[in-house]
Amino acid sequence: MKKLILSALTALCLAASMTACAGSSSQTDSSSVSSSQAESSSAADSSTSADSSSQAAPKYDYVHGTDGYYNLTDELKNFKRPVQQTGTCWLYAARASMQTSYEKQTGKELKMEISDMLDAVYGEGKQEGIFVKNGISKSDLGGYQQFVTDRLSRECKEGITLSGSMMIAPTDREAIKNAVRTRGGVTVGIDSQNCEVGMFGIYPTLIYKQAKIYDHAVTVIGWDDHFPREYFKTPAEQDGAWIVYNSNLGEMCQYISYCAPLEYAISHTVSDKYSQVQSYDAGNVMSGYIKTGDSTKAANVFHKKGKLAAVGTFNNFDKQDIKIEIMSADFKNTLYTQDASLKTDKVRSFIDGDSGAWKKFLTSSDIEAIKNPDFAPGNACIKALYAK
Repeated sequence: MKKLILSALTALCLAASMTACAGSSSQTDSSSVSSSQAESSSAADSSTSADSSSQAAPKYDYVHGTDGYYNLTDELKNFKRPVQQTGTCWLYAARASMQTSYEKQTGKELKMEISDMLDAVYGEGKQEGIFVKNGISKSDLGGYQQFVTDRLSRECKEGITLSGSMMIAPTDREAIKNAVRTRGGVTVGIDSQNCEVGMFGIYPTLIYKQAKIYDHAVTVIGWDDHFPREYFKTPAEQDGAWIVYNSNLGEMCQYISYCAPLEYAISHTVSDKYSQVQSYDAGNVMSGYIKTGDSTKAANVFHKKGKLAAVGTFNNFDKQDIKIEIMSADFKNTLYTQDASLKTDKVRSFIDGDSGAWKKFLTSSDIEAIKNPDFAPGNACIKALYAK
């Protein structure tokens, strides 16, 4: 095959800002009540009156119905939920999204190691990407879903490549539900430091009314619209909860109140259809897009023989109409053209926010460099994916 020239009529950019997790803490609560404790309390209070003891004793016999309930663990038998190691919640959350998506598509288990994902993001020996200063532990550094999207969509690791990262408004409950049901788990950011964590019977719960810092990433894998608001340590303002995989807890599903605000929402999908990905870094990892007015034309040239299977790009504007053209090397012939419309939720860069601990490793000059993209010809955010 001749070398390819890919042209995209759009403003091109990386996927959105995400939450870091530069450390982990086991989310337990010594004041939580277990069912055996409840029985002991009830027995001890029986000397007063039957009415008062029955009112004081919590009821742990809640069973969800089919209405307003969904949980990926009911249908995905290969979905593993391990406890995280060090500050890698962002990778565990991303992998859970990929795993559930892959099993939904293929019925097979996705085997992807956290160490391989970390190496893909921060690994040495690369000419492009994110580079870590000497003396900084990569596993303790933390990271963002944007890093995952950017780096894992650039390679086929063990025959798997990240094929898509869909951004969803974190306040759009129905959109998150639809993504979980049709695509797989959705990663979100929560405030794990300024929250109330508890146990109500068999249900680990978490609630906060306002987030001070989004410091932890979890994966939404379901929901229960009727989960009682009284089950939270401080009763919520309404019934209902997200069911999440929290890498601090592992196998136990956690119930996060609908009243707890979330930061970002990202649905990752992967594919085993490609053999290799050709791409260039586009500007910088935080604000990688080109815009020259109402419309922008950009092109990449890839000197790689093979059978082109797909073309990819990023977008975080509210809505963009894109025209993809595959042209001959001399620009004289258009070999293929396709129109597409992308709609996402525009979100701010994490550099402009207060979330996460990752920023403490950056100098003021680092931050300024990240905010100001540095584009050169041939490094627009277009990817060429080759068939196996």
